[in-house]
Amino acid sequence: MSEARKKILEMLAQGKITVEQSEELLAALEKDRKESDRKRSFTEELGAFAENFQKQVREAVKKAEPPGREFKSRIKEFGGWVQNMMGSMVAEFSHIRGEPVDGVTVEFSVPEPDGFSRVRIAQIENLFGSVTVREGQAFSLRVMGRISQSALAGQPPNLWFGQHAIRVEGETLQIGFDRAAPTRAVLDLELTLPVATVLRCRSVSATLNIKGAFPVEQLKTVSGDIHVIGAHLRQAQLETVSGDFFIEGGTLAAEGVSTSGDFRCKGARIERLQIQSISGDVELARPEVDESCQIRLNSTSGDIFVGQVQGPWSSVEITSRTGTAKIAWEGTAHPGLRHGTKLESGHAGATFVAETVSGDIEFV
Repeated sequence: MSEARKKILEMLAQGKITVEQSEELLAALEKDRKESDRKRSFTEELGAFAENFQKQVREAVKKAEPPGREFKSRIKEFGGWVQNMMGSMVAEFSHIRGEPVDGVTVEFSVPEPDGFSRVRIAQIENLFGSVTVREGQAFSLRVMGRISQSALAGQPPNLWFGQHAIRVEGETLQIGFDRAAPTRAVLDLELTLPVATVLRCRSVSATLNIKGAFPVEQLKTVSGDIHVIGAHLRQAQLETVSGDFFIEGGTLAAEGVSTSGDFRCKGARIERLQIQSISGDVELARPEVDESCQIRLNSTSGDIFVGQVQGPWSSVEITSRTGTAKIAWEGTAHPGLRHGTKLESGHAGATFVAETVSGDIEFV
């Protein structure tokens, strides 16, 4: 028996609600459970789609010939279609799963959960509301949004959230609702954590904002944008279908995939970076590098820009089939012995490859 059902029966036994009211609440709870089962299946399908879509499209694009400028235009149109399609899917999903027709507006703070002192990892999964994580000396969590009355079953929202949406398992702090939770809620989370906490965040359409020198292992979204300032993305996985990535400062040793979302990074220290995009643009501005740095940026029809590289590198590779590759070069550039342009940065043996099939390569 679920906790919500137990609570309804307890309230009936204590005379806090009538038989008719209890029947209405139980009926609403059962309806919500059935819808949740259907929604959970759809969530899994949407997640599988998001994970496999880039791979399938990339394989199809490789077979498309000739990759001329008309091809670029069509792929860009395809990227726009992907964004519209994902927006429609997520809107429909959020209408079914998210906005509760019997919802109440809530705003409350959540106390530090039991066992937080041993937490090393924070795993946050918020499907539709935004997530903001800031660094601080102690735990704090502010929650705003709407929750279904049938899910609350008469409980105060903060107690309900403490039972269903936050817990400590070993060294991991879990925040959010798993796919089995029979809950309708659209909530914005404002979270403060000690800066040493490792972050793993997933969403469908939620915007993720991370501000602080957190170690980040995973950032995944379908259509939500991701903003990261000053974090350390080491061995990190970055995935989006149509959302955009904005990264400023911090450290990057990451791999990222995108279908139509853009990837923009400014002023970060790059240890290793590999980005693959179908129609999204890739921009790397003022990266700080050293002799061990390896950068690989690939887009099918999106434009790629690399500007003001700070320091020597080991390997930089820019590849686009039909997009334009622009390089703002601060080092020495002169014609190669046979073809192309030879670039020098002060690190002997370094390689810089800029390649496109039918797009342009510009040094600016």
